Amino acid sequence: MRREVHVSPEKSRLVGRAGSSRRLRAALERRFTGEVPFFETYVAEEIVDEVMGRPMGTHMLKLPPGDYVEFLARTGMDAAYLYEGWFLGRKNVVDARGRVQYVDGTIKSRGDFGQIVAPSLETVRRRIESFLAAAGGTELGVVCALDVSVSIMTTAIGPTDSLILLHEDPAFVDEFLDRVEEYTLPLAQCVVQYPVDAILMTGPQCGKTGPIISPAMHEEFIFPRTRKVMDIIRPSGIPVILHSDGDNSAFMDWIIGAGFAAIHPVEPVGGFDIYRLKSAYGDRICLCGNIDVGDVLTRGTPEQVRADVLEHIRRLAPGGGYVCGSSHDITGSVPFENFCALARTVCSTNVSADGSLSASA
Repeated sequence: MRREVHVSPEKSRLVGRAGSSRRLRAALERRFTGEVPFFETYVAEEIVDEVMGRPMGTHMLKLPPGDYVEFLARTGMDAAYLYEGWFLGRKNVVDARGRVQYVDGTIKSRGDFGQIVAPSLETVRRRIESFLAAAGGTELGVVCALDVSVSIMTTAIGPTDSLILLHEDPAFVDEFLDRVEEYTLPLAQCVVQYPVDAILMTGPQCGKTGPIISPAMHEEFIFPRTRKVMDIIRPSGIPVILHSDGDNSAFMDWIIGAGFAAIHPVEPVGGFDIYRLKSAYGDRICLCGNIDVGDVLTRGTPEQVRADVLEHIRRLAPGGGYVCGSSHDITGSVPFENFCALARTVCSTNVSADGSLSASA
């Protein structure tokens, strides 16, 4: 059962600060402004309903453009996150609450390659163009996500079987990736034609304790294909955000050398400590996220969320290069009051060069 919506439209106007691409761009370029951007890639429908004050029937990513603009205005987020995915080969089930849950891939052999029929790029174009039209007259930014071949492969084959095939039949994996790139590379060429503020894509494959596959396999299967996409984007000058879950400590030098402007969502796992990263790499890459959705956002009080956000801003914002947000997504398990505390604290706090905090005007 979904929880009852109890917040009126007036009360769900969480913040006074309007979203701004200027704020996001400054952080991605590691320019210090005294303000910290707020950005999320997903907010669950339960939270969306309460923010909007009415049942919307969907999560943030599927909101119609006009409603999406309203949602961003109410929450103070600085940019929309646009993603039209190619969900190739996914075996899903619907749970008791009507939510679609991924369970495995369906492409297990070359005989299944007939499933690889790329979607039209028109869906992506329509989503970008319709949002840009709806956001006209605002300062909202746009972060557009790219499907990349390795991520599609992992879910289309299945996480376990894809790892086995990397070892037992690397030629199969390469052929699969080549076929999928017939869509993913034109997708990158399509997106760079639009005035988006950043592009988000995946890269290294990491879990809570570090790389899921060996560095050698990253060099063979992942890094060359990541470079292909980066080579398409680079002439546009659009900054690229790496989305990579887990502990990416082993790859930080590669990530910076590959030209990524930022890393998201900096999960607080293993040895992946955001304050250490700020000290070691903060002059070369922007850090995004890290407010722990597995702990303080889900289990804490609003006061604890506020204190954690303020600590992040105080220690990470000076010098530029910090975008505040969750360590993954705003799921339905996050209490609405905690989401409000996150949004209000980010959007009402200014920081000086020495880390002193003050309320924004």
